[in-house]
Amino acid sequence: MIDRRKEFEEKIAPRLDELEMLCGIYKIPFFATCCYEDSEEGTSYMRYMASPISMGIKLHDDQIRHHINVSNGFDTIPHNGSGSYDAILEEYEQMDLPEDEDGRLDEASVQERIKK
Repeated sequence: MIDRRKEFEEKIAPRLDELEMLCGIYKIPFFATCCYEDSEEGTSYMRYMASPISMGIKLHDDQIRHHINVSNGFDTIPHNGSGSYDAILEEYEQMDLPEDEDGRLDEASVQERIKK
């Protein structure tokens, strides 16, 4: 259990408000999430951001957009489309890849399989 609402409101929130303002002034995109309270009833977060979109900035690799999506409830899926981490791990374990005597992946054997 965490109950840091008082500390968050008194010490952290004012600094994050200032950071959010400064990032807006200097057009520096940022995203932050703070968890200040957690109990059996639920978890409380406060999010701060200076969005690149609201600043008219197009980032080549906009990680902030992905963080915002996750905080809004979107699930993440690996780029290869395989699904969850568990599914990827299970698929990997079933691949029966050749190992050397130390249990490490035998790259030479893998290369032979690729050539076939």
